[in-house]
Amino acid sequence: MKLLISTHILTLLWLLSFRVFAQIALPPVNLGSTSFIDGKGGPGTLVEESIISYSSNTMTDNQGKDISQDSNIENFSAATLIAHITKTKIWGGYYGFEMLIPSAKLSVEVFNKNQESGMGDISISPLILQWVDKQLFNLPFNHRLNLSFIVPSGRYDKHKSLNIGGNALSFNPHYAFTLNLTKKSELSVRAHYLWNGKNNAPYSPLSLRHTQAGQAFHINIAGSYQLRNRLRVGLSSYYLKQLNQHEANGVPLPNSLEEVFAIGPGLRYQSTLLTLHANAYFESSAKNRSKGERFVFKASKVF
Repeated sequence: MKLLISTHILTLLWLLSFRVFAQIALPPVNLGSTSFIDGKGGPGTLVEESIISYSSNTMTDNQGKDISQDSNIENFSAATLIAHITKTKIWGGYYGFEMLIPSAKLSVEVFNKNQESGMGDISISPLILQWVDKQLFNLPFNHRLNLSFIVPSGRYDKHKSLNIGGNALSFNPHYAFTLNLTKKSELSVRAHYLWNGKNNAPYSPLSLRHTQAGQAFHINIAGSYQLRNRLRVGLSSYYLKQLNQHEANGVPLPNSLEEVFAIGPGLRYQSTLLTLHANAYFESSAKNRSKGERFVFKASKVF
């Protein structure tokens, strides 16, 4: 009987922890949304439309073990990116700025089912520096610094357990580069740092004054080979590692660090009208988050 009572108490405590973790999570960030030829750019205006589909039926704990056999997550999102690089130079790089406007339809089924759709949090960068036609190890090298902020502008309701917006300001700068290894092959890397501010209106049934997601590092690494003048194929990957614990009322939540790795094939086709990207990712090594498959399709045009 004591064993049954202890098991019941542990189950209740785990469910309570899961409810808190579900409301304190890292915001949606660039996980594989960029891949081949990422570090190149120059003066002009870029307009890009992205469509991302994500699905998962596995939730993991802090050890990476499955914690629910009945979970299901379906996320369909679209985003419009508008970026402009001027001919003005600062520290040798072209100055620019950008805005990313996302929307999403999200369905989450863990113990019960919730659905939500609407506008997500807008990302704004007031400072982009793009360096072009440089050399690294005597190889062609292009690189970029981008200071991006995620603004709490998305759909959010503290009385709902599922929201599209995060109701918190985040700082998510990145450094990206493309290194041409040969005339036909290239390596592209985009490394991000993520800092998250406080949500001062968290999910009301939890009776918390404020919550704060942890800081994190995430990186996209991709390599491609040019098969024809307009077609590239290769592999893309992403990795996310949370650096410090989530907090509730200023108190760190133990064992709340998130982590995930993914890799998969991709292609890039460039025509005179549009540049098209398609990538597939299959996640592994997930901790304190879902583990699933992500598919990315992008169409872009430079004016």
